[in-house]
Amino acid sequence: MNTVISKQIMERFYSALDAIIAMKKIRGVNTYCRLNNIDRRNFIAQRKDLERGWFQLSWLYPMVKEYGVSAKWLLTGLGRSEEHTSPDRKSTRLNSSHPSISYAVYCL
Repeated sequence: MNTVISKQIMERFYSALDAIIAMKKIRGVNTYCRLNNIDRRNFIAQRKDLERGWFQLSWLYPMVKEYGVSAKWLLTGLGRSEEHTSPDRKSTRLNSSHPSISYAVYCL
């Protein structure tokens, strides 16, 4: 039996997966399962019934590593759902050398 916290983590996981699909980063659940060697039948059955004990922590890893979902958010629900990466050196140089467009870049 899964705890309330486990169910909340699973709900956030599936919510993030839906967002990744909506952003067209992947085609769908089948693609996520195939790319990450996840048994699709267990994956889908677990989503339908969060009481099942088939959810694997390893399912979270690609969500964080490949798609930039915040591990802190997945596990605790705190913060933003996506991680923000620091700007690369070229973006930083452009911003500092062209102050008139730095605000526009900042807004992106």
